[in-house]
Amino acid sequence: MKRLIWILSAFVYSLYAMPQKGVDAVEQSSMIQKFEKVAGEVRSMQCSFRQVKTLNMLNEELISTGVMFYHQPALLRWQYLKPYEYTFVISDSQVMIKNTDRLDVIDINQSKIFKEITQIMVNSVTGRCLTEKKDFDVTMYNDKDEWIADLRPLKKELKSLFKTIKLHINPQKCMISQVELIEQTGDMTHIYLYDYKINVDIDEKMFTVD
Repeated sequence: MKRLIWILSAFVYSLYAMPQKGVDAVEQSSMIQKFEKVAGEVRSMQCSFRQVKTLNMLNEELISTGVMFYHQPALLRWQYLKPYEYTFVISDSQVMIKNTDRLDVIDINQSKIFKEITQIMVNSVTGRCLTEKKDFDVTMYNDKDEWIADLRPLKKELKSLFKTIKLHINPQKCMISQVELIEQTGDMTHIYLYDYKINVDIDEKMFTVD
């Protein structure tokens, strides 16, 4: 039975990974410029998220929910509320991580891979990763009611972790509705973003952890 589940999972993943045809260079440039224009007007943002982690070779999903706060240029609070409480804050060159038992403060400049991952988090929320040509090979898709940006990592640190990162974009609002992280191991994480509030006042305390 487990072998059958593995075969079916591998088959579904192979279909999921089948290449689509991207838009031409002119349309891709137009899509990115439109998205950049809207993203450039975002000073602050908050939303809710639902994260679904699918582990390769296992027939189960790990689901968690929480809230996200962002303030330009690079303040980010990623807070899990269920099924456990866990807070991840990026502020300047520091990352603060807190769970129910402890608080850790990390200097991201001391770890190249950690610095890259935190940059991905911020740039995925703001969409800046679409124009970071040194970091990603970007292919845009126009899939009916949404745009999809397929980001293939170029740096070896990121390539060792991620096969691809996909951003699903609402073309009317030019807001990211979903982020997909597809790891080299085959594990996948889907993060669904909703209930956006743009350019609202956010207390500076949200970007500290006590």
